[in-house]
Amino acid sequence: FWLPQTEVAGARDRAGTSQGFFFAAKGGHNAESHNHNDLGTFVLYYNGKPAFIDIGRETYTAKTFSSRRYEIWTMQSQYHNLPKINGVDQMQGRNFMAKNSDFKVNARRALFSTEIAGAYPENAGVKSWVRSYQLDRGKQFTIRDAYELHQSSDAPTTVNFVTYCKVKELKPGILHLEGEGFRLEMHYNPGLLKPEIESHEVTDAGLKRYWPEGITRIVFTIMKPQLKGKNDFVIKALK
Repeated sequence: FWLPQTEVAGARDRAGTSQGFFFAAKGGHNAESHNHNDLGTFVLYYNGKPAFIDIGRETYTAKTFSSRRYEIWTMQSQYHNLPKINGVDQMQGRNFMAKNSDFKVNARRALFSTEIAGAYPENAGVKSWVRSYQLDRGKQFTIRDAYELHQSSDAPTTVNFVTYCKVKELKPGILHLEGEGFRLEMHYNPGLLKPEIESHEVTDAGLKRYWPEGITRIVFTIMKPQLKGKNDFVIKALK
């Protein structure tokens, strides 16, 4: 499916069944109704069960609807499946928006791409950051970042993923993700990226209904970042 007004897209391995991969992704802007700073993010399910997730929202409080809304961790882009560029997160507001969002689909693959540099403030020093998702039906799912920076600061540039799976490093270049009745491998270039695996307890009663065992954040730090580069993350199912 493709919803051009909201720039939301999704696809699955096969019609009529939840078996295999399903993903959804979004462009849009950071002043949407009930906004999170999350344009360019995605979710990925396998056999109908969550792999890479959107955490959701905590129980509403006065802070949720105040000027301090984006102090809440679940509203921040670093707790979505997105980069933190030169140590800087996405910002809220109508001017922080995706560009050139596009969705192409055929019987073999589905490809969503969007330019997310406009979601970051000037001090992020980013000229272009094209995030794309490609589902090769029945085979694999690929997340790709192609970026160009104006500058590289002392603060790291990281690529963040949030998952409900249990995660461990098999060896440099491969992470193992164990979900509810499935196993995945996440392949990356260990010469460019260094992962850290963080466990986060979920204490909010509303979120705990969905993520009772807590969530895991994978933080890939781009080592020796260049002003121009590309990173691929390839997700494959283990039979």
